[in-house]
Amino acid sequence: TQWLASNVYNQSVYDQHEQKIGDLTDLIIEKDGHIKSAIIGVGGFLGVGQKDVEIPFTDLKMMTRNGKNWLALDRTKDQLKRAPTFDKGSLKLP
Repeated sequence: TQWLASNVYNQSVYDQHEQKIGDLTDLIIEKDGHIKSAIIGVGGFLGVGQKDVEIPFTDLKMMTRNGKNWLALDRTKDQLKRAPTFDKGSLKLP
């Protein structure tokens, strides 16, 4: 199955129990075009108080059931909240 970037960007991410745990807010793409990581925004309300965490893109699972698509991650919201905060300043941007 193939998805467009627009199908994953800003989409909700759910845990294995189909509970929302965050939103995919950005992607880190390597120079060769390989998607390295996903940035997941967790906590907060409408972006206020939200914490961004970096996870390997391969950890995200693209799920489909009854014509509906969603992103799943084998982590809980609490695990993401305890993960280190993503520092955009640490990237080597062009």
